Amino acid sequence: MEINNLEDLKKAIDDRKNNFIVKQVAFEFCDEIHREQVMGSGAEWSIATTAGWMGLVTGFNHWVHRKFMSEAKKQREDTKHVIVKEYIIKKTDQTNEYELVLRK
Repeated sequence: MEINNLEDLKKAIDDRKNNFIVKQVAFEFCDEIHREQVMGSGAEWSIATTAGWMGLVTGFNHWVHRKFMSEAKKQREDTKHVIVKEYIIKKTDQTNEYELVLRK
């Protein structure tokens, strides 16, 4: 199955599809996630790894940040979060596509 846009990508993720190819806009979105993972600069949710009072501050900061986000940006961040947690982004032989594989 090939996915070319963000709407189809979101639907595939919601349906927990496995082993699908992303291209075009969906590829660019997954490439952004992949680069964040490789560089270690992703703003992935880190509340669970922060202990004690810092966890509370981090959680509150996250809540405030999301409160002022547009709905589209919230959905984009939520989709990124699901991909990071539930999928493995694999490179393919083509330079402009990735394969997303569901983690076991």
